[in-house]
Amino acid sequence: MVNRMSAAKQLLKALECLHKAEIVHHNLNKDSVMWGVAPLDNLNTKTKYKYIGRPKKIALPRDSWRQGELVRPLEVPKSLITDAVYLGGFRLATEAGTEVKDKVPLPLNIRYYAPERFHNINPSFASDMWSYMCLFSQLYLNCVPWQCPLRFMMLSCMVEVLGPMPEQWKGHYVCGECNNSWYDQSITSDPRSALERLIQKERPETSPTERNHVLSLMSRVFCYCPEDRLTATQLLQDASFKALMEIYCP
Repeated sequence: MVNRMSAAKQLLKALECLHKAEIVHHNLNKDSVMWGVAPLDNLNTKTKYKYIGRPKKIALPRDSWRQGELVRPLEVPKSLITDAVYLGGFRLATEAGTEVKDKVPLPLNIRYYAPERFHNINPSFASDMWSYMCLFSQLYLNCVPWQCPLRFMMLSCMVEVLGPMPEQWKGHYVCGECNNSWYDQSITSDPRSALERLIQKERPETSPTERNHVLSLMSRVFCYCPEDRLTATQLLQDASFKALMEIYCP
């Protein structure tokens, strides 16, 4: 948990830097986050092989578009992994305010996407923050609140936790057939209670004070309306965030 919460803080600082540069990440998910690796530059080849093994290669088929060899991806031993965290995956990054054709770049990692993006709204700093809180949840709870194996069920799972989505989004769903029940405002819901139950279930060993800090953070970022979410700077300066980091990363 010390490493996980350190990663959460480093990742949020990286996102703050990105947003201050007026850049929206657009595709923040677990594959965008990389742990650091101890440098091997000062070691000779024999010593490097001792740590990471020899490259395993096979020849490409004769009818391949080019000649060469296929190299098996490197498996870094845990002893070489550092506690530094890096943000990458900038293939879809855009300048803030840019009109984006594909609001939801399917099919990978959609459970990290903010709900407005499924309703033809451009990615923004706020949608990055939603994605960040999904990552934070994964680091702290070891899960994202809406674990759905099927794409078309994801928003239904989200509604089960957070309640109905804004009525003005109805008719703007861009990923298939819309479920009208997602926008039924007559459905009573209590997102804070649902998130509180999730935190209690996944981290029962923690103190009520700590769980309240986590609940405060999650409930102020997992808001349907983008303008209601905390910014990266606000979250870094938030009393509950600071208190949680003080527990694990004093």
